Amino acid sequence: MKIDIDKLTEAELIDLNHRIVERLRFLNQMRAHAQMLEFREESVVNRIGWLARRLHTSKKKVIESAIEAYASRIGKEQELDVFQETCGVWRRRESPTHLVKTGRKAFRNSMHRRRG
Repeated sequence: MKIDIDKLTEAELIDLNHRIVERLRFLNQMRAHAQMLEFREESVVNRIGWLARRLHTSKKKVIESAIEAYASRIGKEQELDVFQETCGVWRRRESPTHLVKTGRKAFRNSMHRRRG
């Protein structure tokens, strides 16, 4: 499909520009989503471990840094206030003790799966 931009008015060009930018953002998000789906849980864990060793830091710090960078990028692209959007999301009904027990159980189960 060809568009003769020489025949468009300034308003039509601005509208076309906005539509193109939105479409490119959408395609970028879809590509990022598809890449995320390609990763399996183990490959993500391995990659985080590799980054932590390479950067001489903890896995927790790698994850925190990645989340901060992603939130910053998305916030700038979509003009979002990440704190405002997620306010209250981190509040849990479960007690910290219950969360720790659940996390440890999941960790143990994953270690048993890896051993074969």
